[in-house]
Amino acid sequence: MGKILGRNALYLLLLFSLSPLFAQERTEGSPFAIRLMALPVEGGIRLTWQNYENRASGFVLYRHTGVIGEENLDQAEVLARLPGEAASYLDTPPEGIPFFYAVLALDEADRVQPLFIPLANLTLEGTLPGPREYREPAREIQAEVVNDAVRLRFQSGARQGNWFIYRSTSPITDPRSLLTAVLADTIPAHRREYRDRPLWGVEYYYAVLNEEALRGGELALRSGENATALPVILPPPAGSGETLPESFSFRPLPLPQLQDARLFSQGAGYSALLDKAPEVLRPEVTRAVADLLGGLSEAALPAPGAVILPADQDPRTADPSLDRILKEYFMEGNYAAALELLQNYRLLHLPREIVPRIHFYAGQAEYFLGSYKNALLEFLFAEETYHAECRPYISALIRLAQ
Repeated sequence: MGKILGRNALYLLLLFSLSPLFAQERTEGSPFAIRLMALPVEGGIRLTWQNYENRASGFVLYRHTGVIGEENLDQAEVLARLPGEAASYLDTPPEGIPFFYAVLALDEADRVQPLFIPLANLTLEGTLPGPREYREPAREIQAEVVNDAVRLRFQSGARQGNWFIYRSTSPITDPRSLLTAVLADTIPAHRREYRDRPLWGVEYYYAVLNEEALRGGELALRSGENATALPVILPPPAGSGETLPESFSFRPLPLPQLQDARLFSQGAGYSALLDKAPEVLRPEVTRAVADLLGGLSEAALPAPGAVILPADQDPRTADPSLDRILKEYFMEGNYAAALELLQNYRLLHLPREIVPRIHFYAGQAEYFLGSYKNALLEFLFAEETYHAECRPYISALIRLAQ
């Protein structure tokens, strides 16, 4: 307790000694932030503050390597410009450097109010970002068949967050190959083993990705480290009498290998089926197929307008904070402000069903703002829950990348 009182006394002494720096003239009712806190979190610094009497129409966040005041404000880095409803921000500065922060309010005319109030809207102690162990990728991945399952094992120093387990019928070597992969499961980051039970007789490749690293835009796929280099095939169930067929490709993956019982009963091999001459279509069938294909057109890109999920249209299931962001910013076409608020809101401890909805709206905002890479990541996060709603955007993003 004595140490805390001594620190507060030191701050008050510093406040009076720096009175020329912090004593700004302000009119009655000037907006400003209060209770600014800078707390180290894993991989960054979390800023929180309050809007004093809701006077501010917005805030401008500053970062510097020293205490921020009127005389060095032009040297400070502007981190973000947020609406008045914002009350938190996650900064991810370089490691090993203590940073100081200030949150200055905007008045109704959108002008910055240069009020510097120690322990209210600026910090007097430098804050170091928290360690980034939570983003450490998986390494030394191994996939092997154990009984009736594929067992994945890997190593990592990550202890918090989640792992995304991806499965594919082709090697997962780059972000584009993730588009054809399936999100098999999500497991806690402290786990180092996972058992999968896919279809037998099909070659599968796996990748284990750190969820928090993906959210931070870090997508590094390394064969033999966090992605398997060789395929693994689950054998037929014991006692089924089935056997793995010879390698052939007359059925596209991921469909299971075709087993023609007639060939086995006749003692014939697969060559009898593969060497069979293709059947020639009758002319009238060919014309009918041509007419059908001629009437098809390439799917159009999603229309430039907000799509609201049914859960957010129903007052019984809508989330009040998310509903406000959608109505005041997202549906008004202010996608930049909506995206900022969605990203900040996502940092809170939210119900599990809310998170994929935030990813879906953040994906739309990134898409309409032209940030296609970020949009694709957001839709991939939301696709498992909202597959039908995400697929048009994912398809459009794939076409844009071609």
